[in-house]
Amino acid sequence: MAAKLRLLSAACVLIAAVIVVWQTNPLGAPGSDRVDLRSTSAPMSNVSTSIKWPVIETVNPRPFDACEDIPLDVIQRVGLMFTPPEHEDGLRCHYDAGNYQMAVEAFVWRTYEATLPADAVELDIAGHRAAQYWIMKPTDWNDRFWVTCMIAFKTSYGVLQQSLFYSPIESADNPDCLQTNLQRANELVPYYKF
Repeated sequence: MAAKLRLLSAACVLIAAVIVVWQTNPLGAPGSDRVDLRSTSAPMSNVSTSIKWPVIETVNPRPFDACEDIPLDVIQRVGLMFTPPEHEDGLRCHYDAGNYQMAVEAFVWRTYEATLPADAVELDIAGHRAAQYWIMKPTDWNDRFWVTCMIAFKTSYGVLQQSLFYSPIESADNPDCLQTNLQRANELVPYYKF
């Protein structure tokens, strides 16, 4: 009985294999489905894609560098020189105020409209269009680590972002994130490039 079952299962496997091979390579007239091979080295036309999308047409990939373009005496006067300004990835500059940190970064590959979350509040800072919003709102579960808020400025080259962040655990004096960030924006906006 076992030998008959083995023989039957082997026959079923053979029939299934024949059907699969026949379906993938049916007998037909050779050359009926011709494949044309084309060169892929020719340049593509009307291409508007990029890793970062949407791309804003710009001639200057470095329109504003906060670490280089804002004078150190200004940074010291507004209280952001607890440690010297530090370059980070891209055009991001990191400032230290002791009980909070601040970062200013220019984006040439993102639009102002694409940057804003749904709960952003738009405002005018020294005649410049800007929006203020939370990144990590102070809630019961996340305010043990970081509280972060942002101001985004609309610029001719894309977006200029100013973020303020602090740790409620490490900071002796927890700043009012939105109000302090707005105050720093008003103090630094004369040195920003739009």
